[in-house]
Amino acid sequence: MKKLFFILFTLHASLFTYSQIQSPKDYFGFQPGADRMLFNYEQLISYLQKLDEASGMVKMVEIGKSPMGKPMYICFISSEENINNLDRLKEIKQEAGT
Repeated sequence: MKKLFFILFTLHASLFTYSQIQSPKDYFGFQPGADRMLFNYEQLISYLQKLDEASGMVKMVEIGKSPMGKPMYICFISSEENINNLDRLKEIKQEAGT
């Protein structure tokens, strides 16, 4: 869980300068990771979807359903160039055999 917080909340500063993207603190109403302050799955997905819509540096892809029937996603956070070339990057990875 600590990795998720680290990844989510250490996004490159330029992500928040593209448009009216809210910081995690502003969106959730508290500093994520603060003692006794938690958000639920739906709130997290909602925030990531807003980032996906507002920034070329984020792409969410539904990858299936959880055992509870909720959609599961993978969220890519990278440069716009990498996000726009995800299919090619996947091919390169497969060619390398890893």
